[in-house]
Amino acid sequence: MLERSSTLGNRSASRLILSESEWDAFTRSGLRQLCPRLIGVGLKEIAMALRKHTYSGTIKISRDDMRLLKAHRKKCTVRLGTASVATPEILMSDGRDSVPIRIVRVDTSRCLAELTDDDAQAEGLETREQLLNDLNKYYPRAAPSDPVTVIYFEPLGSVPEAAPTLF
Repeated sequence: MLERSSTLGNRSASRLILSESEWDAFTRSGLRQLCPRLIGVGLKEIAMALRKHTYSGTIKISRDDMRLLKAHRKKCTVRLGTASVATPEILMSDGRDSVPIRIVRVDTSRCLAELTDDDAQAEGLETREQLLNDLNKYYPRAAPSDPVTVIYFEPLGSVPEAAPTLF
């Protein structure tokens, strides 16, 4: 039996015990390529690596994100786990408004800890710290080693301007 363990930030150590054949199957399965720091962590992290989602029809965003998109500041969306988009053209919606977009690129090569100030600015924010705080609202249990998908897009046609708000 092989025992792999690690500590992520201030979280308690997680432990995974595998037989030699299970470890070989795990390392050959492609999970190792998702994030080098994934090797040796616990079941929660493995489950996160297996989390996959395909967006079809609509990518949902918050109302704040819709305001950023309409202000031409939002050029990507960051999602926890491994995601793909079924078609190159899709709607982005906050539940009230929808904007048709074209997918430019989907990046599944990084982990949460590897997001940068450039990613934050493409999300319509200013700093990496702001981006991580924003993502923490949606994914409070996310670990730095969790894989993320960054979906880059461009609006199709003109984007209706954000309506002025009273608040």
